[in-house]
Amino acid sequence: MSLLLPITTFVLIVLGAFCLFMSIENDRVIRATRRKPIPILPAAPTVSFSKRTDP
Repeated sequence: MSLLLPITTFVLIVLGAFCLFMSIENDRVIRATRRKPIPILPAAPTVSFSKRTDP
């Protein structure tokens, strides 16, 4: 019974590391197969609610 906490902790750390590795690998594959990169801030017209125009 005294080994239950250390074993559970170790299993959860290994599982978390595996999930992190798989998500990084999946992201790398998706980025490699994507033809056109998606910008972080897409070029969209700005909307001004104060009736001013942007320079």
